[in-house]
Amino acid sequence: MRRSDMERDCTGVFGKKGSVMIIEMDNKFRGNAYIIKSDEVLLNYSGGYADMANEIPNTLNTRFATASMGKTFVAVGILQLIEAGKLRFEDTLGAILDIDLKSIDPGVTVKQLLNHTSGVPDYFDESVMDDYEALWTDYPNYRIRHNKDMLPLFIEKPMMYPKGERFQYNNSGYVLLAMIIEKITGLDFDIYLKRNVFDACGMDSTGYFAFDKHHIEVKVDMDELDLTSAEAKATYKEIQEWVQEKYGFHVTNLNIAQVKQKHGIIERENYNKPKSSYSKQPGCPEEKVKAIEDAMQHFQMI
Repeated sequence: MRRSDMERDCTGVFGKKGSVMIIEMDNKFRGNAYIIKSDEVLLNYSGGYADMANEIPNTLNTRFATASMGKTFVAVGILQLIEAGKLRFEDTLGAILDIDLKSIDPGVTVKQLLNHTSGVPDYFDESVMDDYEALWTDYPNYRIRHNKDMLPLFIEKPMMYPKGERFQYNNSGYVLLAMIIEKITGLDFDIYLKRNVFDACGMDSTGYFAFDKHHIEVKVDMDELDLTSAEAKATYKEIQEWVQEKYGFHVTNLNIAQVKQKHGIIERENYNKPKSSYSKQPGCPEEKVKAIEDAMQHFQMI
């Protein structure tokens, strides 16, 4: 089988015929497969839909949800803070977080959260739950805009067992670890990880995204970016409220429009946007530019 045949038929079966590598791909497979050996691409396959309802096909630029693999990066963020001397494995929830922990033992340590021995109530206990969709029946996932929005899913529940007693996989523990990152750094955990993990590793297409938003294509031609896609992610008011909450100061519509324009986000003609470069308009102060950019990153606008 020639390489052209492999790419056309596309697999799941690996074999060898003489000196030719044979890779056959089941064309009903929904997803991507990319295999490279010694700079030669052996398989380059995309199949099925990234969005079945709208019949948007997968491409090599499609982002895929990786579920609990995201815990790995939260753990990296925690270990970075420990390495920097800003946190210790022995530090406790009660000493770090200034929230009402209800029935959660304030003596639970960072180490116990990391290694799933904390006993904190799990919002999705896989030992007794098997329908993930049912989790959102009473608490729709569109309410999840910040890490702290996950708290209502477990904060009122009792401890599952005394801290340190045994190992049991736990999702809520990593929500609490993300809160620790936010408390220590003053940044939303996803922004901290973007700056200190993803950007540092050249992982330009990786991030944490809202459950009800579409993040299908990684690469976007800024010349073709229309307003509606940017608006759908955050309104001017939402950006202003986020900046006010995180930074403690107000930004104007003009400030936001200037930063949007800087990043190539095209505004409608009737939007409150900066006039031409010849207009006598004040520039956006640098600290406000940074705050707005952080907000836009939080809302996945840039």
